[in-house]
Amino acid sequence: MSEPPLVSVVVCTFNRAVFLRKCLASLLNQENFPPFEIVVVDNNSTDDTAQVVAEARRETALPFQYIFLKEMGLSLARNVGIQAARGSIIAFIDDDAVAEPSWVQEIQNGFQLFPQAAGMGGAVKGEYESARPDWLATDLLCAISVGEFGETLRLMERHESVLGCNMAFRRQVFERRGNFLTNLGRTGLSLLAAEEVEFCNRLRAHGESIVYNPRMAISHWVPKERLTKPYIRERMNWNGRSIARTDQAWGNSILLRAAARFVGAIPLAAAGQILATGRPAQKFFYRCMLTKHWGYIREALELSGLTRKE
Repeated sequence: MSEPPLVSVVVCTFNRAVFLRKCLASLLNQENFPPFEIVVVDNNSTDDTAQVVAEARRETALPFQYIFLKEMGLSLARNVGIQAARGSIIAFIDDDAVAEPSWVQEIQNGFQLFPQAAGMGGAVKGEYESARPDWLATDLLCAISVGEFGETLRLMERHESVLGCNMAFRRQVFERRGNFLTNLGRTGLSLLAAEEVEFCNRLRAHGESIVYNPRMAISHWVPKERLTKPYIRERMNWNGRSIARTDQAWGNSILLRAAARFVGAIPLAAAGQILATGRPAQKFFYRCMLTKHWGYIREALELSGLTRKE
């Protein structure tokens, strides 16, 4: 039996065959890479995903797994990928992303330079279908899964989190701390998120450290329909809802935290929006913060049974 790979690259996909072909091609064209395998988790696709995977498998001698998962859910799919992965490092890349040629090598390098690190996040550059709008502030790029934290390989601050489309963890971390929460993360058309944020916070709560590696870089496709104010606001609404679910999972009082947002964060965001008149990017940023806080409050009330679910 062959030796297990050092890195397992998990690609969770749903009806994105065209983008998946580009993603897999970027993995097949890695340079100076350590031993790695590809694990594709097909989350009930009805397009040509299986054919795209079969074509990629024929083009490479790399170990390659294909798993069809009928039950929907990004966190669930990632957890299935974790169980199937054989590597001591498990990396994740989105199906609509393209890895830089040194991506796998940089994952290995980062963990070698920080042997105490439990996880690592990399730079996510936006590949925009249309020009990035002037009103889209850098602090809101997380809503379209784009973000960079400088050019220095370093330990991440407690308020920083990896982006789920470009992250890697040591296998032992999942064995020690569990997997991604399945009540977070996208499921079908739901925009629930923050499963990677919760996981990073869980690791830090146990004294684990996470590294930011700017050379572990990918390009993430951003379609023009996501570069609209309604989409960004809806993402921030679900961001707030996701944080409420995370707080509940951690045993925090979501009603008390909702009340704190109502009397504190919401007035501050409203004031910021008023004071930002004439500065479109800042004005929209504060409007999104209002949307996020109201999303948290609505989810807290629904989870507590005080209002009906929308």
